[in-house]
Amino acid sequence: MRHWTAYMVLILALIAGAPKPVSAQNLFFEECFTGGITVAGRTSLGVIDGYFRIHWDNSNTIKRAFLFTYRYGNPSDASFELEGLNLEWNASSQFGQSMPDGAFTQSFTVHIQDVSEDLTLNDDSIYVYMDGADIINGIPNQGYWSILCVILYESPSATENICFRAYTASQPQTEAQQYEVSTPLFDGSKDVGFSIYSDRLGSTSIDRSTIGINGELLGNIGGADATNPGGIFTLGGVRGHFYYENGELFGLDDDVPNNTVEDTDGIAVINEYFLDEPSQEFYFSPVNPNPDDRFNVHPAFFIAYSPDCNFLPDLSSMPRTYSLCRGDNLALQAAPGYDNYAWSTTLGTSQVLNDTTLANPICSADTSRWYTVRMWNDDEEGCAQTIPVFVEVNIVPVPQNLEVSPSVCPPATGEIAVINPDGPGSFTYFIDGQVQSSPVFDNLAAGNYTIAVNSAQGCSWDSTVTVPLHPTHEAAFTPNPGSGFTPLEVFFNNSSTDATGYTWLIDGEEVSSSENLLYTFPDSGSFEISLIAYLNE
Repeated sequence: MRHWTAYMVLILALIAGAPKPVSAQNLFFEECFTGGITVAGRTSLGVIDGYFRIHWDNSNTIKRAFLFTYRYGNPSDASFELEGLNLEWNASSQFGQSMPDGAFTQSFTVHIQDVSEDLTLNDDSIYVYMDGADIINGIPNQGYWSILCVILYESPSATENICFRAYTASQPQTEAQQYEVSTPLFDGSKDVGFSIYSDRLGSTSIDRSTIGINGELLGNIGGADATNPGGIFTLGGVRGHFYYENGELFGLDDDVPNNTVEDTDGIAVINEYFLDEPSQEFYFSPVNPNPDDRFNVHPAFFIAYSPDCNFLPDLSSMPRTYSLCRGDNLALQAAPGYDNYAWSTTLGTSQVLNDTTLANPICSADTSRWYTVRMWNDDEEGCAQTIPVFVEVNIVPVPQNLEVSPSVCPPATGEIAVINPDGPGSFTYFIDGQVQSSPVFDNLAAGNYTIAVNSAQGCSWDSTVTVPLHPTHEAAFTPNPGSGFTPLEVFFNNSSTDATGYTWLIDGEEVSSSENLLYTFPDSGSFEISLIAYLNE
């Protein structure tokens, strides 16, 4: 009876002040395959390191692995460690829009990373070190908080087909969230598993969250789950830890695979809550939705089920990550063989993808970001799939400056220095195709050179640079007299410096190679006298 009363309060709040249910726009992942799924995590709220347990043995093989977190405000990039991997949360890992939040948090945003190619597991325990706090005046909760690990795996013990969906928050967390999700094509004789990813939930009755499906109470969650210490960390929140194999939901730690959620139990079998409708409505709401002192957050929720649909084209050859140099473009590649494609990014596709309905749209992004592609056939009995791909846009290593020193003659003393190329990591430098590790090219003669810089991420920049000549000798002379009557004898006094040889010319014709010139002009007129001074070794 206590549960029903609490839910009636929720329904009244939803009707009175919240928008009508909307489609969960942030469907991050929906894939059907043969294997299993395991999900677990822990808070970083005041706890910077620790372990959490997953379902694993050495016969398993990782198919996909994702890390989820959320941030408050606009913190600095946060480094963290997971099972020996050195990782970082930053702007590029954001999935979905930032949502307005309370006065002490400013905004709420979900972040996701793909670690499928890097994560190695040796047992069922995962270690994480993550200090995401970035507290500043006015935003005492700013930072990256909590972590959840989602692993899709193949295993000799997981012989049946599975479908898995991951939804992320697309509504403000300071009010009731309502999501309308399409009804999965599931086998009713097998479990449909639900798991919540929450954080900052207290154990008291007013600092908990209510979860409902289609007007039915699933339960109230609160406190800190078994992966987190007690005491002041009872605000650690609830993450539904589970694994799903062969049509059955299994709980990990203190999560119980019955048909309710309660306290720190964040998983449930939800078949009986589903209506015979095209979509189902999920509700997440703080029991006391007061943004000034309630920080209940629900960054994501998950649905795992056994499909009652036909598997469509194989996804194994579909790329999940791309690398692009800023200013370039590339073709994204969905799995071939579907009737329909819909590419999207929750940060907008305007002027980024040339056609979101193509299997292989051209991407010209200038920032790293997540994209998703939904693929389905006109046959409604086929399994639709929504696959996330990440496009990493790398910085072109354009130097902040080029410092050029001229060369004297005859020794080659010119120099070109490449100053601070843009981008992270190490660089390789080229001059006329010849490679070196130093950004300074020296002992250069005067002339033109092609300079190039390659980054560790595979981006390049090049330019033609001129090394000017800085001569150490000068040509100079003085005529005496400068004019007169014919025949006129003129002495040209050579005042050149640091020269070793000379050529005298009159009106372009060579007349002498002596140091000084004595010349008699027999005819009247004006004459152009030139002296070339050489420095020869």
